[in-house]
Amino acid sequence: MPHKLTAARGADRIVRYSFAEGTVFADYHFAFSVYDGQGGPVCFTVAGSDAAGSSITVSGNVIEVYLDKDDIDALPVESEAGAARICAFDFFATAPGGITAKVHGGPFVVLPWGAEGTSDVDAVTVAIGTVDYDITVAGGGSVLKADNKALPIAVFGAAAVVQLHPDPKPGLRAPFPMQVSEVRASLIAASDNGGLVIDVLKNGTSILDTAKLTVPQGALTSLAGTPCVPMVKEIGDDDAISIDVLAAGDGATGLTVTLIYRVTP
Repeated sequence: MPHKLTAARGADRIVRYSFAEGTVFADYHFAFSVYDGQGGPVCFTVAGSDAAGSSITVSGNVIEVYLDKDDIDALPVESEAGAARICAFDFFATAPGGITAKVHGGPFVVLPWGAEGTSDVDAVTVAIGTVDYDITVAGGGSVLKADNKALPIAVFGAAAVVQLHPDPKPGLRAPFPMQVSEVRASLIAASDNGGLVIDVLKNGTSILDTAKLTVPQGALTSLAGTPCVPMVKEIGDDDAISIDVLAAGDGATGLTVTLIYRVTP
């Protein structure tokens, strides 16, 4: 799946996601967010089809994100006249029951007014079995895997270079009690000099053993290395989950850490 989208100021843009024939998205909710690049703030978010301007519509197995030119024109501009602005985007799906997963994400290149070289529509085919974060697409209904759900934590934005920090980066607070069976990491761009080493903490204490979560040099996912099974599996409701990058490699971008879990009583 391509990880870069391009838009031109002064023109509308459509991103069309095609899933397998027979896919039904009953009671799903979708959101498409554009950020100022390098892990910056949200510029705008598109959700639903009833608002004026940008919108998301669902027709059978096709989800169409319409980006209105006014929203594109309002994105930050470069100080150098005529230069492209590198923003970032994420496309999220929320399944019945409230579990949210990222379907697509990456750089969002904004070309200046009057630029050529971009079509009106980006057509993205979502292949079964390759969608991030264990989204299962099935004829007659699309559902997240019932047994093993996924909680993605965006540590660095799609265009942001992964860096070491003196303190763990805040992630989120657990929305419910859960039992974590596996921890994964993914990148938009791989490190070209050394691998990444990542720790996951609950209320400031690591849930991993001495063997931490790793993404090898040149890889985009921790699945290229040794699977990471947490030593501490139980996370309580409202526990603080944070991420500590112990080794950042060189040039890696777009770090997301995902907890594979089951909800516990």
